[in-house]
Amino acid sequence: MKKTCPNCKNEFTCKQDDIVNCDCYLISIDSVRREFLRKNFVGCLCKDCLRITLEKEFITENQ
Repeated sequence: MKKTCPNCKNEFTCKQDDIVNCDCYLISIDSVRREFLRKNFVGCLCKDCLRITLEKEFITENQ
């Protein structure tokens, strides 16, 4: 299914009906990060925006 990333506005393929083959399936997202995404975005992010957003928002937790 083609979707548009709400962050960068680029089109990407979402495989929500085949989640193990979806790009986002390879990114580990705990419940805190998942809740952050739900509160700040409507719909799926492309894999690049998902990685960048999670790194940017949670990088300080690891320092």
